[in-house]
Amino acid sequence: MKTAMLQETITSIDILKFIDGEFRTAARDALELHSLEIAEREEKFRCLPVVHKGNNVFSFKRNSSKFRTGDYILLNPHTKDMKGELVRLGDKLVIKELDEKKKRVVLDDPYSFWGNNYHPEAGEKCLIDVRPVSRFPLYSYPSWASGYLGTEKTPGPLIQQILSGLYVASEAEGPFPEPPSFLLNGQQHAFTNALKNRLSLIQGPPGTGKTFLISQITEALVNMGLRVFICSFSHRAINNALNACVRKTSLDQVSKIGGGYANEDLDEKVLNDSGCSVVGMTAFEAFKPTAAMIRRSLKQAGYTKPALPMVRDEKYWREMDAYTKGIFEIGVREGNPEYDVAIFDEASQLLIHHALMAMPRAGRYIFVGDHQQMPPVIQGFHKGSPVNRSVFSYLLSQYPELNSILDETRRMNQGITAFPSSEYYGGCLKPIPEVRDRKFKVRSLPDNPILKTILDPENPVVFVHVDHEGYSQESPEEAYCVAEIVFELVSVCGIDPEDGLCVVAAHRRQNNLIREYIARIVKKKPIDEPTIQKLISPDLVIDTVERIQGQERDVVVVSLTASDEEHIKAEKDFLMMPNRMNVSFTRPRTKLIVVGSKKLFWMIPADRDKQYEEVVDGRRVFRSKGVVLANHFKRWYFHVKEAQRIVEATALAEERL
Repeated sequence: MKTAMLQETITSIDILKFIDGEFRTAARDALELHSLEIAEREEKFRCLPVVHKGNNVFSFKRNSSKFRTGDYILLNPHTKDMKGELVRLGDKLVIKELDEKKKRVVLDDPYSFWGNNYHPEAGEKCLIDVRPVSRFPLYSYPSWASGYLGTEKTPGPLIQQILSGLYVASEAEGPFPEPPSFLLNGQQHAFTNALKNRLSLIQGPPGTGKTFLISQITEALVNMGLRVFICSFSHRAINNALNACVRKTSLDQVSKIGGGYANEDLDEKVLNDSGCSVVGMTAFEAFKPTAAMIRRSLKQAGYTKPALPMVRDEKYWREMDAYTKGIFEIGVREGNPEYDVAIFDEASQLLIHHALMAMPRAGRYIFVGDHQQMPPVIQGFHKGSPVNRSVFSYLLSQYPELNSILDETRRMNQGITAFPSSEYYGGCLKPIPEVRDRKFKVRSLPDNPILKTILDPENPVVFVHVDHEGYSQESPEEAYCVAEIVFELVSVCGIDPEDGLCVVAAHRRQNNLIREYIARIVKKKPIDEPTIQKLISPDLVIDTVERIQGQERDVVVVSLTASDEEHIKAEKDFLMMPNRMNVSFTRPRTKLIVVGSKKLFWMIPADRDKQYEEVVDGRRVFRSKGVVLANHFKRWYFHVKEAQRIVEATALAEERL
């Protein structure tokens, strides 16, 4: 049996502790949020004032909140004293639709057992607030799924081997088709490995065609007579994969199970039939049949949860684990998986216990992701927990030999690809010949010499310096400079924001300020109506990096914002997270514009003088290998400085403000 280099066994108790910690963190955050005044909740982007238009349709003036379609929320009257316990008494609803263009939100009450009794009149002012977690955390799908780590029922033993680092690679039964000739070399290698192995990993750096490859692998598996189950962290990723299957292959038996409000972007050819050869669903949807069996057994056997002690000691966790395993063994029947192969897209954002809910539905697994991009959202602090990361990151640490990396990007030109390739992908990522020298296409360039230099198509990457100090989550000087750049890109260069441009900043306050300044510039300058609509339309994406992963544009403008030393020190793990920088800087096809203050780079922790030891005349001597730039932000700064791609734009901001 294989002994993994970094063998780390995951137990069901690890899963239960992690779920419990996440629940308690989320519950505490919601309670603290509800204790704030309305204005303070708005300031934290977790409260949205609306006006009821009738039939659960509400309007809003501006939406800066974090709410999205599918979110579970609370609806209350908009009264001055609406905080604390009053908020938690609100109606429990779901956001069915959130339309930024029409400035409206549609709410829904899909479950009759919620007992809602607030029915606002037409024209009444209301509040949408965050809904706290209300379910006992260890009486949930993820905790029940932990039973697979202790059962002898199929495919429990296989999953246990995989998640203990003891899985020994084995080939599936052939014969196997040859990879399509139109696939790139790295894609062909990953295609072959995915078909032949019972467990395979595919790492897809930005623009390397992960979704397209998934569709080609899926088609080949179906042609081999196998049923395929596509799962992901998000409905968007599942929808993209299923759309690719019906648009890029000959497959016609493709369906999506569940999803409801999140299925609007599905191709009309995608069915709703669990009997299809290709089925897409989330991990929670995949676990529903198992959960139904467990619920029936609970009603029949009458299991009682262990009493909750004041301190959750190891004795409590052993009892909780025994309880979970007991109801699992009674409720889950023995049987072969319904699907032959499970493909997990965006596996680098999928937590281990979520993957565990879906893995039992198949007997072979393909995990597709990129641990160098955004990791899963984790709210609590779980030091030392083996499940405190994505399933892709964990499996890659256990089975590096099973990973195939896609090494050619169809998105970025050479100028944009160079830094992330050397920084995150060991220098192996390169653009395909067709895009290597691709340049930003402009209708014309601005007359202003500073803006003309910034937008020069000959410079694919440029750092725009705007001198400021003492700012944390918003910088007026920088926001105005970004707004000017965006205005010129659309009105002069002729960029269409819908597919050609987006703006990224770490904080919503800066994003809101940029939109505000764009609106001011539009009012001052004489431009035609179609251009005005492009500049104020929600199609112009101005958002955080979490919202733009998976997207691409011709031009991306990144606002670094921060210049306050204390803020930078306190938020360095957030602001300077390598994954965050990688995603932000790899969205553009032809032009990356980064706006910020040089003071941010000066405030980054000091560099290291890396040394090595040498013996000279019997004495140990330490020699310097030279200064090592310890921070990737600093390395990027010197990368653009050496290439003479820094533009001084402080005067531009000062003139306008």
